[in-house]
Amino acid sequence: MDARSDCIVLKIVETEHDTGDTDNTIYVLYDSNRREYIVRGLRSPSSKDEFEPYSFRCYCTKVVIDFIMLTIDNNNIVSYSLYNCNDLPYESDDITVDLLNDSCYKCVEIVGYDNMVLTRKTLRKYVDIVGNMFNHY
Repeated sequence: MDARSDCIVLKIVETEHDTGDTDNTIYVLYDSNRREYIVRGLRSPSSKDEFEPYSFRCYCTKVVIDFIMLTIDNNNIVSYSLYNCNDLPYESDDITVDLLNDSCYKCVEIVGYDNMVLTRKTLRKYVDIVGNMFNHY
């Protein structure tokens, strides 16, 4: 499996307002060859349930934003981070939540903002950056 060039990855971590626990982690990246967004995510385990990771493709920025706005409770806070990942596989189908967890760490973080209110306007800025700043590979 060949590694591709640098790729901007948006990571959104939802924090439960009542407990301070992580509720949901969502990654958004852009596959410039297929011209589509890749969304990977995982709800955090609860006392009763172990959630399965989810994985989707999307061509439309608005739909990515709508999905995230629907997925995250508007009473919760989020952390937004952009990462410069240079170790992701060429094939976006091979990029899993576990791989993104391993690839998005402090030394490749471009910027991060914690304890933010999720807004469509801010989310739009981040998703636009992911979809419009890429390297051909």
